[in-house]
This record gives sequence, structure tokens and C-alpha cells, in this order.
Amino acid sequence: ETLYKYMKEGLELPEKSIVITFDDGRLDSLYNGNPTLKALDYQAIMFIITAYSLSEEGSSYYINGDQLIQMEKNGTWDVQAHTEKGHDSPVTGPDGLTGHFFSHKLWLEEEGRPETEDEFRERVSDDLDKAKSRLSVLLNKEIVAFAFPFGDFGQHATNFSGAKDIMLELMEEKYRLGFFQDAPGFRFSENYPATDSGNNLAMIRRIDINPSWSGDELLDRLKQSQAKSLPYEDDFSKNNGWIAAWGNIDIAPSQMSISPKSLTAESDAQTGGATILDGTRAWKNYEINMTLEVPNLNSAFIWARFRDDDNNASCNFGNGFAHAEQIINGEQRVLRGIRGPEITIPRGEFEARVKVEGRHISCFINNRLVVESYFMDENLDSGGIGFKTWDPEIGRSILLVKKITANEL
Repeated sequence: ETLYKYMKEGLELPEKSIVITFDDGRLDSLYNGNPTLKALDYQAIMFIITAYSLSEEGSSYYINGDQLIQMEKNGTWDVQAHTEKGHDSPVTGPDGLTGHFFSHKLWLEEEGRPETEDEFRERVSDDLDKAKSRLSVLLNKEIVAFAFPFGDFGQHATNFSGAKDIMLELMEEKYRLGFFQDAPGFRFSENYPATDSGNNLAMIRRIDINPSWSGDELLDRLKQSQAKSLPYEDDFSKNNGWIAAWGNIDIAPSQMSISPKSLTAESDAQTGGATILDGTRAWKNYEINMTLEVPNLNSAFIWARFRDDDNNASCNFGNGFAHAEQIINGEQRVLRGIRGPEITIPRGEFEARVKVEGRHISCFINNRLVVESYFMDENLDSGGIGFKTWDPEIGRSILLVKKITANEL
């Protein structure tokens, strides 16, 4: 409820607020989690597979209905929905291939065909309803949150391109919060209120905790993802939250290197690299000053107002051109482009600057205004910073970032 009020109603939260979540309703999570949660006076969410926990046969692996009632009474756990029967990997094609329940059309073996769109919608809608209603009746409370099994709501590989839109529509209809992890293109770790993100549905990002992490490594990851305030300065003495969107990033004292992956990686990644700074998602009007170097004189691409891969603004500097660009809902548009032999990537270190204020974006090299536009999309009113480099020749592109300062306008 507190998270919902933060996401939808602008409730202010204490610094370093976290939500702890467990999936599946496993007994080992309950038995191992209880002592620590009680000792620290923490509460955690447990997302339940109702077909397993509420089965008449019972289970030695999953929490049962009586235990769920007791968990709620004790106040240590907030029980919410994970699925009714959607945690398996059903058959999705005639060759026996399997896929995730909520992102694939299933293969109807007796009829020798895949589901229709209407059959897909009816099946997943029924599962969402049953998981919610069975827990609601058992616990005598409203079930407000749903965690997608495997974090997949159609944003990954699927045999049905319409899965994502249908799932988001049904989620908005039936639940207040949807939890997921590992979604391509989102990049930022923290969650930001819907009033800021422009997202009508409160889709909650989760950090998937790696069991090999030490406590210090987990704290460092959380610290890096925290919302960063302006003014901001980075001299790359350590990683303050730079996330590799694709390609490689290497942070050594005094610089960050962005480059392609090795030749064994997928082809798209071999031609370039990109990174965004975690914790900058809520920045609005600001100016970033950078010291850069492009050893092979390929492109230098600076993101501003970056929300995700499909919604961002940028200054794109190359040899013979400079663009002020934006991407809205996946559609790329050059707001204004300048071409000419006088526009070149400087040799050695140089200064770059990007300003975003209201609908105005301006792009500078060595304190000279190169290109600007007053026509950024009005919905792109906030977002973070990042860098990208690209060259058509495999393995050639590299961008060195030596220093950054960012100030609020």
C-alpha cells in the first residue's frame, strides 16, 4: 500500500526505502526468512502460486493456506499473487518447444494449431482473476499486486507480438501494481512515480539478487542505483552507477571507456557500445559538461532526458554532421540536423555540453553551439544521461569520457 501511494499519489518516502519480495510461496523462503525479518522488524511480500499453495493435496514444498493466514496475522508478510497455474513452461509449438505462460500462445495439440488471440486473452485473464480471487477469499483482503512469473509479460522473445499490450491492459484492469525484472530497454534500477514517468500503469522494477553477492556488494548495487541529485560530478575514480546498455564499459581512474563487445558477441553489439547513469531518471532541466576523447574519430552520442531505449533525447556528433534527436515510443526523429565539412570530431580531448530545458535541447562542442531545437516532445519532460558510440566497422568504435559535471537549470 505504501509503495502504491508513492507510485500513484506522490507519497514521500524516507531515504533508502526498499521493498523486499519473494516469489513462489516456498517453505524455505518462509522458514529462512522469518527469523531475519522478525529480528529487523522488516516486512516482506510473498507472491503465491495459488494452484500449489491452495491445492487440496497439500505440499511439502509450498506454503499452505493455514500458513498464509498466519503469515498475514503475524504482520511479517504481505501475501500477494504470483499466478494460478502460469508458473510452468507449457508447449507453444508443434515441435514440442515450450515458452512462458503469459507471453506465448499455447499449442493446441488436439486441434493442431496455436491459440487465437481471443483464446490467449481469455486464458491469461482467467489466471489473473483466479489467483486474485482465491487469495482474497482466503485472507479476507484486497489483493493489489501481481508478480509476473519469470518477470515476463511479453517484453522478451515470444511467439505472439501482441502479448505485451494485452498483458499490460489486463494488469491495469485487475491489479494496482505489477512486478517484473530483467526487461530490455528499461535500464534504470529504481522506481519512479507514475506522475513523473508518464506511465499509467505502476509497473515495478525489481533487482534480481545474485546469490554470489556479498552484503557489501548488495549495498554497493543499491547505493549506485539511488536517485542522484543535482549538481552532480563524476571523475570516474569508481563506478557510481554506470550501466552497460550494450557493448562494454570499463571504468578506470580518471576515465570511462565505452566500446563494442568482442567478436564472439552478437553482431549488433560488435559495432558499438552504450551506457546510462543509474539514478538520473528523474532529472528534468539540466546542463551536462563533459571532457571526451574519440580515439578513432567515430561518433559521439550523448543522451539526455533518457527514460528508456524507446523514449529519450540526444545530441549526436559525427564527422560532417550534428543532430539534435529524439525517440518517442520507439520512433526516431531528427529534430534538427546540421551538415558540413566544418563539423568534425576533434582530435584528442575536447569539451562537449548538452542543455535540456523545457522543450529546448542545445548541443555544444568546445563551447560552440553546433545544433539546437525547441521542439522536443512535450511528454519527454524528464530523464537521465548516458553515452553511445558506433561505427559501421566492427570493433572500431570507442568513446572515452574523462569527466562530467551536471547542473540544474
